[in-house]
Amino acid sequence: MTTRYVLDFNKARAVPEVQENFHAYLKRSYNIEPLEFLIAVDNFKKETDIKTKVQTAKQIADKFAKEGGELELNIDIFTRRQILTNAAVLDTNTDNLDTIFDESYKVISAELKSDSFARYIDSVMFKEFSSKKGAKFMTELLPQDFKLKTITFSPFNVVGTVQNEDVVSLLRMVSVICCSTNDYRLKISLIGLL
Repeated sequence: MTTRYVLDFNKARAVPEVQENFHAYLKRSYNIEPLEFLIAVDNFKKETDIKTKVQTAKQIADKFAKEGGELELNIDIFTRRQILTNAAVLDTNTDNLDTIFDESYKVISAELKSDSFARYIDSVMFKEFSSKKGAKFMTELLPQDFKLKTITFSPFNVVGTVQNEDVVSLLRMVSVICCSTNDYRLKISLIGLL
């Protein structure tokens, strides 16, 4: 049985168990910096004391954007300069303190979602994790606009509506219910569309 989940990246990050498993995956693939940056910025946004927030912003900039930083991000020069420039002026101007990392957060989050998270969803590590957690747990992490589709077909007919994007899904998300020498029907349960 092969099941492929199309998870909502933000919902998955909000669940500690999933984030821990994703963190472990990134650690194995030596790419922990982007997730650590997102976690640091999330924690920064929760801070209420201005002095602590300024200090935390500078630490984030030094740790993730400064060349040779402890967890230096592999980011474009524009994003790097933006983070470092915004952090450098915090001593005299805290007007943009709440939004200092917004653009870089969007860029890094999008890259993490489209690259590392997509590979994580296809990894053996995630498959083992999702099978332990079960379908009910995993379906709670599906995108808001997700619709479950069930298509039953035989070599001679298709019952249900098949759209172009379903073709790839059919090849990737197959759950064989019955297939014997006398019965060639396959029931496909689609967990989501790519």
